[in-house]
Amino acid sequence: MVLASKDLNSGFWPLPWYYRGDRWNKFTFYGEKGEIATLTENNPDTIILHDTESYDEIPGYDKTTYKLNYWFSFYDNDDRLFDYYMHRDGTLGSTNLDVFTRQKSVSGTA
Repeated sequence: MVLASKDLNSGFWPLPWYYRGDRWNKFTFYGEKGEIATLTENNPDTIILHDTESYDEIPGYDKTTYKLNYWFSFYDNDDRLFDYYMHRDGTLGSTNLDVFTRQKSVSGTA
């Protein structure tokens, strides 16, 4: 598994904190998204990137985007807090992960 992001240790990347096992040698961490060749050089089963630091596609991998959470931005709504309180229609943000999983090869096909 490859995890790559500038925000690896921030609140945007909780995944390393969830895994408490003894098999960290299966994980490779990068401090930025890096080149596709670097991310795929050891043929990982899974590559996880922050969606703002991602690729549209990685050859040989299927891409799925997951929304981790949503938040209310005080700074984007500070001029209309009362209106937001009454209508609950303020600007929201989200943190998303792009998960690339290695495509399964089908034997006997071209």
